[in-house]
Amino acid sequence: MAHLSLIVLTGGSVQATGSIDPVVDELMRAGHQVEVMNVLPLGSVASGGQIQSDVAGMAAAAVAGLDASSGEILVVLDPAYGYSPGDVVSVVAPLLHGEAEVVVGSRYSRAAGGLRRLVGAVAKLACGTSDPLSGLVAISRGALTKGRAGFLALGHSFALELVIRVPGRHVETPIRSVPAWRRFSVSWDDVRHIKRLADHRYGTWSRLVQFCTVGASGMVVDLSVYALLLWVLSGTPLFHMVVPFTQIKVFKALARVSAIFVALCWNFFLNRRLTFSDMRGDYSIVRQFIAYGLSNCLSILVSLGLSLGLPRRVEFFSRHELTAAVIGIVVGTAISFTMARWVVFRKPRQDVRPTA
Repeated sequence: MAHLSLIVLTGGSVQATGSIDPVVDELMRAGHQVEVMNVLPLGSVASGGQIQSDVAGMAAAAVAGLDASSGEILVVLDPAYGYSPGDVVSVVAPLLHGEAEVVVGSRYSRAAGGLRRLVGAVAKLACGTSDPLSGLVAISRGALTKGRAGFLALGHSFALELVIRVPGRHVETPIRSVPAWRRFSVSWDDVRHIKRLADHRYGTWSRLVQFCTVGASGMVVDLSVYALLLWVLSGTPLFHMVVPFTQIKVFKALARVSAIFVALCWNFFLNRRLTFSDMRGDYSIVRQFIAYGLSNCLSILVSLGLSLGLPRRVEFFSRHELTAAVIGIVVGTAISFTMARWVVFRKPRQDVRPTA
């Protein structure tokens, strides 16, 4: 009926490789021509007839197998999950009937009950699939050809990579033979992978969420450093000194300025390393840091201007000063993000591989 490539992510396990024999038999009984490809992630010991990816992680191994395959229908299978032969046949069926280009075997589909269904609904809303850690995905050759150029797989979640990157109709088939929480562990590479896919799927909105998250962590750093310096400097001679022409204690001013500077450095390096990891530009880190500091000065001035000026000029805000402060914060954040996104961390002049 069809030429299938069964891409088996063996992980170097002989037992896992042997467990696919019933799957192959079931597919051949259905009349399919089956090409079996055993793929190892980087770091595993390869033997004859096995393919090894050049990047660590099961997602990269899946992509290596897809690249080497020749079938018109491609099935990626991680035998460690323990899928039954019927599960594999069920993910192939929608492709044979022309109902989809990508099929995910999901433990959390709408057919699941209770907590599984709730987890699946949340995951589908965020990721495009109810089971982003699925170990069973089928894809058509045509869909792979259209989406292959965008692959940058990391970590374990090859299902998420295919769902996000490959265009066309996506469907899910319910899987009941595999425990719901199998392979739930998440590595740092998985986090990097999810970050990249979120940027691809949601674009600027994804980066804005990351930017605000970094900002929230910076606030914690700011207040923590400020409290620590107040405690340390209060025991020094600075405690009795006053800033000229003001009634501000020198130790408080020094503590506040130092805390703000530390938080600014924290936010800059996190945003450079995480939020805008693939958009660091062609400029030196020193130049970017200066530009980042100036952009934050602008956002702070605008935020203060709105927070203090609106209550003086608009009667509504004179009665609701906290609302004016919120508007100042929102506009200030928007300015800071805009400057970081399109001025400080510019896209490189030529396409390079992201280094997140």
